[in-house]
Amino acid sequence: MSDLKFWNEFTKEHKYLFGILAAIFGISFVYLIGYWALGIHSLIEWESYFYSDTLQTTLQQINSYPFSLSVEAESILFTEFLGGADFVIQPIIGYLYLSLLVVALMVLFAISTYLSKFWYFTVMGLFIVLIIFLKLDILLLFNLFEGKILVILALIGYLSLSYYFYSFRTDIALHKRIMAFLGFSGILAVLIFFYAEVNHPFMYLVSYSFPVALILTLVVILMVAHEVLAAFMILLTNQKTNSTSNGRHFFLISIIYIVNVVFIFLKEIKVIDFSVIPVSAILLFVISYLLGIWGFKKRESQYEYLIPFKPLGSLFYIASGIIAFSTIGYLAGTSNDPGFEVVENAVIYSQIAFNVAFIFYIASNFLNPLLQGMQVHLIMYKPQTMPFFTFRFAGVIIFLAFVFADNWEISVKQGSSAYFNSLGDLYLYNNEEVPALGYYSKGKVYSGNNHRSNYALAKIAEKNLKADDAIAAYQRTQLFHPSEFSYINLSNIYFNQKYFFEALFQLKQGLVQYPKSGPMLNNIGLLYAQAGTYDSAIHYLNEARQYRVTETISTNNLLAVMSMAEVSSEIEDLELNLDKDYTIKTNNLARLNQIHQITPDPLTLMDTSMTQISHAYIYNYLINKLFDIDTSSFALAREMAAQNSFFSRRVDLALALNYYYKGKVGEAINILKNIRYGEPKWAGMVNDILGKWYLDQGDPLLAASYFSTAKQNYMPDAELYEAMALTKAYSPEAIVLWDTLSHRNNKKTSEIASKMKLILQTEDQKAVLAFEDAEKFQWIMFHKQIPNQELINSIQSDDYKAMALLFFANQFYENENFTEANEFLKRVETLKITQELTKKNLAMAKLKVNFYTAKEGEEIEIDPASLDYDLRSFVSLRAFISAGDSVSIDRLIGKPYQLNPFNEELIIEATAYFESVNQWMKAYETIQQAVIKNPNSIRLQKTYIRHCGKSGSSTFGYVALEDLLGKISEKDYTELYNEFEALLQNWETNGL
Repeated sequence: MSDLKFWNEFTKEHKYLFGILAAIFGISFVYLIGYWALGIHSLIEWESYFYSDTLQTTLQQINSYPFSLSVEAESILFTEFLGGADFVIQPIIGYLYLSLLVVALMVLFAISTYLSKFWYFTVMGLFIVLIIFLKLDILLLFNLFEGKILVILALIGYLSLSYYFYSFRTDIALHKRIMAFLGFSGILAVLIFFYAEVNHPFMYLVSYSFPVALILTLVVILMVAHEVLAAFMILLTNQKTNSTSNGRHFFLISIIYIVNVVFIFLKEIKVIDFSVIPVSAILLFVISYLLGIWGFKKRESQYEYLIPFKPLGSLFYIASGIIAFSTIGYLAGTSNDPGFEVVENAVIYSQIAFNVAFIFYIASNFLNPLLQGMQVHLIMYKPQTMPFFTFRFAGVIIFLAFVFADNWEISVKQGSSAYFNSLGDLYLYNNEEVPALGYYSKGKVYSGNNHRSNYALAKIAEKNLKADDAIAAYQRTQLFHPSEFSYINLSNIYFNQKYFFEALFQLKQGLVQYPKSGPMLNNIGLLYAQAGTYDSAIHYLNEARQYRVTETISTNNLLAVMSMAEVSSEIEDLELNLDKDYTIKTNNLARLNQIHQITPDPLTLMDTSMTQISHAYIYNYLINKLFDIDTSSFALAREMAAQNSFFSRRVDLALALNYYYKGKVGEAINILKNIRYGEPKWAGMVNDILGKWYLDQGDPLLAASYFSTAKQNYMPDAELYEAMALTKAYSPEAIVLWDTLSHRNNKKTSEIASKMKLILQTEDQKAVLAFEDAEKFQWIMFHKQIPNQELINSIQSDDYKAMALLFFANQFYENENFTEANEFLKRVETLKITQELTKKNLAMAKLKVNFYTAKEGEEIEIDPASLDYDLRSFVSLRAFISAGDSVSIDRLIGKPYQLNPFNEELIIEATAYFESVNQWMKAYETIQQAVIKNPNSIRLQKTYIRHCGKSGSSTFGYVALEDLLGKISEKDYTELYNEFEALLQNWETNGL
């Protein structure tokens, strides 16, 4: 145990000094192990690439026979591809390396003042070379003498202090010498920090000190290469295991160890993909070095002529370890793989070379003692036959043989490449892309397939939109040192260029190397989703959810894909993220919208600002609430949307949809009219919705005008919808448009157009007799003339015959010929109707006619199931009036401008009610607003004219009558004209 705790023999001052230096070594050890374990992830982070998409959700099917149109709304969803970000140059990695390097060098420099004259001046010469290598002049201190002032100060300061301790004050303790050198280094650091003319001067020192640090690291690697076998010798020949089999055991273990190192070498050069013992080259060095502290003490006899182990030798060993560990840690932290490869090759070559030489050294000197079971470890470094120097020299020769056999130029070029990569990092950190590009290009020239140079070049090429250069650079990274990031980034470039299979191939190839890569699984899932292979997409995204780095992102993507595929199944553990991630909340709402499921969650906002995600979340939420009676979120949504005009119009669209399907048709249309301007896609969509709504409300002429505008904005099928609306409006332009559509390449559209053109152009009713029942009914609908009885009787289907008779009943009803309308309805009742929609239309038509034909006091039967929203409002108003419920009346019609102008029954009843209670201004507002918004309604125009007569508004009444001329029959016009003048006469006589 005394050998293990050798520091107990030190003086108190030396114990403290050794302890402090050991603690600093501990920092370098953690520095190396930490960044080595992190690997490339210490330098590159994952970043998300958001792609927004929209899914169409059908809200309503408008059956305006014979046409069927669907009103659709978009749900917004987001998918997140993952990619490797640019290198994050973290100065802390370089600064920690530089600090550890300076401390270790100052310790070695202080130790050198105890050396003999030859070795002292040799060290001084090497130190001068080190100062020159650092290129301190590039820092331009004080901007004097082209920066050489710093070189002069460093040389004079360090050399003066060193010579002072060496020649004049040999009595000064070691720790004070170290403090003096560190103090002078601190003074230089302060001068550099405040007076260097370059940005981030210490980053320059990090890069330019690297070649020297790498050379010193290689020396340390060679110094400890045999320490593992030496440790085996100590374990086998100590006091407790004195056995004659020790020699056989030692040689057997040594051969196994060397064979395993050879396997590690073969694995490193990718000849095999396994090793006997899964230990990396770096770990071999770490183990060798840690064991070497005791080995270095045991071989004191070999260097005691130079310095004693206690304490100078021990401090020398620790300081050299700090240099090696911090340098390798710096290479790991900056993912500088060509430099790392130099170190790994040096470790493997030296382990094989020096351990082979060590076996011969032991066999030459201690074979008989070993076979006799003696404690050879006590005399291991006191050779009798083969000198220790010979073992060292042989190890170096074998090591160089490996290097030259592997082409020594490769190792030199790799070291140069690592140096240029470090310089590239320096200039990239200083935002000087041109010199950074130059140094990374040099790094690629010296080591063509290294990951560090090529990844940096690829990211710079991407930034400059040079996709081909980026592809070539990423492909080079995969030849020897691929990474998750290079596979994924190359796949992303292919995907952005629409090369789907190439993108998928890269990820599948990468998954072989990294089978547990959540980002790769995530991106593969999204690629399958893009191809419409949703089963595979869901499988891979579920796999990606198992990994922490992609759990949230892949859950979000899974929701998006389930929305695309209209999958309704729940996702396990979804509640863990729904409350935290608004992207997930947004996609979940899109999924629910696709399957028409209302969310029970309230509207919540992440903050007070409107972002793309929060806007999409609010919009999707409002779309989800279209058929829910809850409107509590509307005010908050509008308040938030108002902060950004670009976002607010989409929220306004969702609010308009909500109002429309909650019966506030007028308000909904007003909102859409205010937001229907903008880029073609937006304008086309909004005008398309307005056209469908006007068609739904029974104003095909106005609908056609909006479809025409949508057509000008390149809205798909807008031209077809315009033709449908013009047909419903009996416009002669319909035939022209159907003729145009009949020549379209779309087979389905051309067939519909040809059929409609034939129906509209056929005037002879005898020719119509040859049509099918459906075409006969369409001919009846689209020709104003009333067909003869022969045509109606020729319709074989009771359903189509009922539809034809209902059509005429509604025409008479619209013209306020209620008796004639009732006659047609009676004929419909005699038919056997099978279609539910026709039955419902008949029930509503009967109810409306009954309201106007029933005798006073006669009770009207009402079937609630037959009522649509508009008719329900009308029935409710009548009930409230009958009950004298003024509160309910005011709630229903108290705000005339909010009433649906297409609910003719409600408008007419409301106008009559306000007149009956002498609220003439409200009566006027009600009918006037309705006529403005629904100008093609004959019934509303008639009601307006009558109101003008009752209120004495003769001018407005006559203008309205003139506008109505030609729109109704001469008989109806004459009756209305006489009625208006009679009402005027009554007003003049009796007033209001």
